[in-house]
Amino acid sequence: MNPLPQTFISFDGIQIFYQKEIPSSPKALIIISHGYSEHSDLYKETMAYFVEAGYGVYVLDQRGNGRSQGEKGDINQFEDFIQDLHILIQHAKEEYPNTPTYTLGHSMGGLITLLYGVQYSEELAGQLFVGPAFGPPRGVEHISSKIYEKVIKTLADAKLHRIFNGITTCRDQAYTQFRKKDPYRLQYSTMRFFYEFLYRGMTMASEVFTQYHLPCLILHGTEDKVIPCEHSKEAFVQLASKDKTLKFCKGCYHELLHEPEKGIIHQLLLRWIEQRNERESILRRHNHVW
Repeated sequence: MNPLPQTFISFDGIQIFYQKEIPSSPKALIIISHGYSEHSDLYKETMAYFVEAGYGVYVLDQRGNGRSQGEKGDINQFEDFIQDLHILIQHAKEEYPNTPTYTLGHSMGGLITLLYGVQYSEELAGQLFVGPAFGPPRGVEHISSKIYEKVIKTLADAKLHRIFNGITTCRDQAYTQFRKKDPYRLQYSTMRFFYEFLYRGMTMASEVFTQYHLPCLILHGTEDKVIPCEHSKEAFVQLASKDKTLKFCKGCYHELLHEPEKGIIHQLLLRWIEQRNERESILRRHNHVW
C-alpha cells in the first residue's frame, strides 16, 4: 500500500499538499509536521512503520515547501503553519471521528506542533517531538531582538541561500547524498522567514512552555549539530505537563528518523504511543459504561 497524495485549500486560498496512509480500523491517527526545507516524501519509511503497527498517518508539505503552494522559503507569519496544521487535523478527525489523534513534529515541525498543542490541546491525545527546534540553531543563539527587529524593517525580502550547507545533520551517507540532490530542498529562504521562525516562533514557544499540559515524548540526539539538545532539556523543565518524557539519543545527530539508529527511534515512539493509546482506550470504555 502506497501513501495517497491529497490536497486541501487553506484559510488564505493556498493549496496544501499532503499524503496519508490508513490501515483498516486505525488505532489512532498520527499527524506528522516536517522540519525546515523538508517535505512529506522524507517520512514514507516512518509512515510505513506506524501503518504496519495499526496507525493512520498524515504528512503535509508545509506551505512554501515540497508540492504545497506558497512562496518558496517565505512565510507571512509563523502562525500560518499552525493554521495549516489545524485544518489538516480537523479534516483527519472528520474522516475518522472518535479516533485519538497525536502529532509528531521534527525540528521546525516540533516548534509548530508545540504551539498547536497549546492553542488546540483539546484536539489531541498527545504529542511526539523528534529533535525539536525549541531554541535557536547553533551559531545564532546570541542574535538580539534589536537585530531581528532591524532586519525585518530593512531586509525582509532579502534571500539567504542554503545557510545550513556544511552542517552534518545525519550520519547516514546515502540519505545525506540524496538530500544534496533533492529537487524539493529549498535553495534559499527570506529574512522574513527566519525572523518568523527563529525569532517570533521561538519567542512564542518560550512564553507558553508553562501553559503546556499534553502528554509528550521528546527525543533529541546528543550530537545534534543543528539544534543543541540543551534546548529540549530547558523546555522540558518548564513544560507543565504531568506526563512528559525526555530521552537523549546518545551519539545521534539531528535527523533522528534517518540516523543509523532509526529502528530504535521508531520503537521508542511506538512504545510511548501504544502505552498512551491503551490508556485512552480504557478511559473511553470506562466513560461509555458510566
